[in-house]
Amino acid sequence: MVSVQLKSNHLLLYVKLFYLLSHRRTSQMSTTPFIPLPPTTQLLPLSLPDEVAELMVKRTLPEAVGGVRVFLKILSLRLGTFLLCGKCCFDWKWTFIDKFSEMSLDKREQVLKKWSRQKSVITIRLMFMVIKMFCFYTFFSRVMLHYI
Repeated sequence: MVSVQLKSNHLLLYVKLFYLLSHRRTSQMSTTPFIPLPPTTQLLPLSLPDEVAELMVKRTLPEAVGGVRVFLKILSLRLGTFLLCGKCCFDWKWTFIDKFSEMSLDKREQVLKKWSRQKSVITIRLMFMVIKMFCFYTFFSRVMLHYI
């Protein structure tokens, strides 16, 4: 029981990281996030990354949870971002390779579209689909409280 709780806490952190990385705005960007959250989500007891992580731990195989954990950990590093995203992470500023969180919104969206169509590396597409499926299920299954 304790190991399952520790694993779910680690997964919560990684899903939060992925969610924040893919939705973080910088001062020079004026566009909306890739998947905007409705304003009623602040009223709900759990945030979207918490719910996604909890649902993923409860309903998937431990191998899939471990795969997503490793995938998100690799994505949080510069070298890992280069390996997973390819040339989209290059920039002319110092360090020349951006982390996924430092990439512009357009580049991140381009990378996510590439992952959804990718056929050569099945693992990347599989991890992307697992995260996307649970995020969509959690997001679209929410009930807006002021409409009830």
